[in-house]
Amino acid sequence: MDIVFVSTDGILSNQHHLEFISKRGINYMSIHQNQIDKEKVSLLNHLFVRSGALPVFTGTWKDQYSVSRLNEMLRKCGANWKAQDATPYLYKLDNNKFATPSDEIGMYLHRLYSKQITVNNFVILDHHLNNYDDYSSKVIKINYEKGLKPFHIEKALSVLGIEKKKKIVSN
Repeated sequence: MDIVFVSTDGILSNQHHLEFISKRGINYMSIHQNQIDKEKVSLLNHLFVRSGALPVFTGTWKDQYSVSRLNEMLRKCGANWKAQDATPYLYKLDNNKFATPSDEIGMYLHRLYSKQITVNNFVILDHHLNNYDDYSSKVIKINYEKGLKPFHIEKALSVLGIEKKKKIVSN
């Protein structure tokens, strides 16, 4: 099984999109679904069709919404895929600091291993890079201002070992 760890901020949502919808008078602060950029969902559709990988949510939204609610929000924005799971939400006991995304992914992978589930490969899509020391070769850093781009999808497919067939063009 291959996994794509999908963070919400910077991947599903980005600064450019938030500024665009704000200028149109759309409330995005209280309704996260309005923050989802449909163009980015379309790019992820391509990634999951090509790779057959399992999507797993990471990031802050998975701490506020259930996986089924996140999937529903994404379906309304054009997603043709569903995540089956999310990484655990961990606290570090020292000074009540949050665990890093790397810790949460490590715990998730360990849980799969303990269930004797084999992960062949994985890739992490996130706008943070400094929290992934253990997985630096697996991280595709996304610019939060501009968000996910077609070349990120190609790079993710490459990390997963998927052959390049044709160039991805966003809508």
